[in-house]
Amino acid sequence: MHRFFSWTLAILLLTGLVGASLSAVGKITEPVAASAPAVEDEIALLPASDLIAVINVSRFFSEVVPKIKTDAPADIAKMTKELEDFTSQTGIDPSKIKTAIVGAKLQGDSGSAAIILQGLSFDAKLIETTVKSKDGEFKTTDYKGRQIITVKMKAVSQAAAAASNVGVSLSGGDDINFAALDGQTAVAGDLATVKSVLDMQAGASRSNTNAALSAALKDTKTTGLVRFAANLPESLRKDLDGQGDLFKQIAAVKMISGSLDLASDLSPSLDALLRTGSADEASQLETGLKSLIFLGKSFLGSNQDPQMQSINQLLDQVKISARTTDVSFSLAVPRALLDKLTTPEKKTEPAASIKTPDSK
Repeated sequence: MHRFFSWTLAILLLTGLVGASLSAVGKITEPVAASAPAVEDEIALLPASDLIAVINVSRFFSEVVPKIKTDAPADIAKMTKELEDFTSQTGIDPSKIKTAIVGAKLQGDSGSAAIILQGLSFDAKLIETTVKSKDGEFKTTDYKGRQIITVKMKAVSQAAAAASNVGVSLSGGDDINFAALDGQTAVAGDLATVKSVLDMQAGASRSNTNAALSAALKDTKTTGLVRFAANLPESLRKDLDGQGDLFKQIAAVKMISGSLDLASDLSPSLDALLRTGSADEASQLETGLKSLIFLGKSFLGSNQDPQMQSINQLLDQVKISARTTDVSFSLAVPRALLDKLTTPEKKTEPAASIKTPDSK
């Protein structure tokens, strides 16, 4: 169980820290009474993306953290200390973020991402003071009457490096660029991305290049901790198409959308839709995925290793069904099974041999 919580905290903490460090390095002010723009409106500002993710940061801090604290107090204590250190160094309190909206463009081994953070406001002078007090670099750029702030400092560079390890760059280098969209919203990313978002907000372009992904998000679980929608890159689909019948069926998937969530007992669940081009492709994909699950269960069925048996039980939780051009995939992991999967098996030491006076 400890391992699961460690991974959960690492992923969500990275999201919070990267988002916070990208948004500003200044003082957060309390939200005003105005309501935040709809998520769909924010997505429309993002450059053309292959992946859109909406992270409910507010719910993570208000609901998930208190529950994890009961089961993994050491992990929460470590996270709290890291957050306190981060806040003291940057003036940013990640728990003030309400929603993080990420748009990523995947391009081979590298890519770029923009992140819009709802629930933040900042003061440029305070940012400058904080950055320079930490021996960081600070500069501002006037872009069509809007101010873009660029910072470079150790805390930000570490967050950017951590993000780059998962294959998506949140900046073109160590520099992090960000700008205020309104009193409670900020955008961060590389310079070109930030400029693009500012242009979209100013009405330079009325086309919503992410309309299809935004529409797919509406079909996901709105209360999910993380919601996502992604187009499979054409290059990946071509590669899969030549890898055999099953992979050819997977190559028919044009878009994946869904949500990740944690129940009240912290048991995780995934609900996803795999969108194909026709009902026939969806039916074939359903058959292929169910066959894959069957083969996995057949292979693990005779293995008496407790961990393998737990994985076999996990496969029992997978639900797959086709509906028109979509294939739904769901997985809800009961808490008892989660404990089995995440708790290392204790190995019994062989009993020590007892030596007699005659033994050599």
